[in-house]
Amino acid sequence: MVKQGEVDIAAAVARSDQTLPVPSTPLYTEPLILIVRREITDTDPRRILASHGFLHFDRHVRTGVVVDQALTTLGRR
Repeated sequence: MVKQGEVDIAAAVARSDQTLPVPSTPLYTEPLILIVRREITDTDPRRILASHGFLHFDRHVRTGVVVDQALTTLGRR
């Protein structure tokens, strides 16, 4: 809609590596952290996710989509 001139500005959720069809400026970044039990000494998040069960995430929100994609990439979905 911005590209067609229908609106002046828009806010969108996009990955940092995603190319948008119009000039854009990131508003903020939000770190995603993995919280594990003390007994888990591995520090590689990919290995941790690949070797332990994951409880819950909402696939209807952006973070849930990212988690779902990561688990799919790891072969855990």
